[in-house]
Formats: sequence, structure tokens, C-alpha cells
Amino acid sequence: MQEYLNPTAYVDSDAATIIEQAKEIVGNQNNAYTASSDIRAWIFSNLKVQSDIGITRSGSDVLKSKIGVCRDYAILFASLARSAGIPSKVVSGLIYTDGAFYYHAWVECYTGQWTPFDATLSTDFVDATHIKLAEGDATTMFSLAKVIGTLDVEVLECSE
Repeated sequence: MQEYLNPTAYVDSDAATIIEQAKEIVGNQNNAYTASSDIRAWIFSNLKVQSDIGITRSGSDVLKSKIGVCRDYAILFASLARSAGIPSKVVSGLIYTDGAFYYHAWVECYTGQWTPFDATLSTDFVDATHIKLAEGDATTMFSLAKVIGTLDVEVLECSE
């Protein structure tokens, strides 16, 4: 689990601003699921989507600007979670929404098992609309560059 607690270039869980914000959000909470839920709720409430950000930024940069895309939300989430002592990894793949698939990023936190959290959503519930293609550090998202634009995904059966 140590690799999912260590800071990295993007998941800078050792940055002073990240440590301070994580303490403010999590407080004395020692239940990993509840703490992760609190982090998701805080990011959802405090960040705004700005879809024209094309560069990958560190968690502390995202925290400072409080704007970003799903990748930024996930990197900030992993940074805050790791700072709070919760093993976490950035996950990237596809999300099915509004009748189509889109490239997307979220996190998984170890809460006794790997549990997905998506801070772009207003709830902790992450379902089968999320299809994981890569996981690990934020740099694993770059591996998707090889398949972007080449995947054909089709819903064969959907009961709504």
C-alpha cells in the first residue's frame, strides 16, 4: 500500500497547502470511507469545472485555482486522501453519460477494499457507468493517449 500513500510529482500529498486542507476536511475522522466521502463532498462543493485546461497539474496547483477537469478533481482528491493517510490511486477510463461514452478520471481509495469515488458527482455512488482502463499515479492516464479515438464501445443492452 505504500506506493498509494507516497507523494508524487502530481499527487503532491506532502505539500503544505494539501496537508492543511486535508486536516480541515477530515479532522479527527479515522474511518477511511467517511473521510474519503468528506473529501469527495468538499471537492464537489468547492471546485468549478473549466474544460479548457489541457495540462496536467499537481494537486496543490488545483487546490490553489479551484478549477479544472475531471483529471484535476481526481489528482486533488488523491493528494488530499494520501495526505490524510488513505491509500489512493488515480483511475482513468470511460464514463457513460447522456447516451455516450467520454474519457474520464476518478479515484479509488482503500477503505478495507478499493472503493471508487468521483468528485465530479454529488454522491459517493459510482456504478457500472465508469469503465476503468488505467490506474495508479496520475501519469498512468497518459497511457490512454494510445487508445483515445480508437475505441469503439457499444451498449448492447440497457434497462433504464
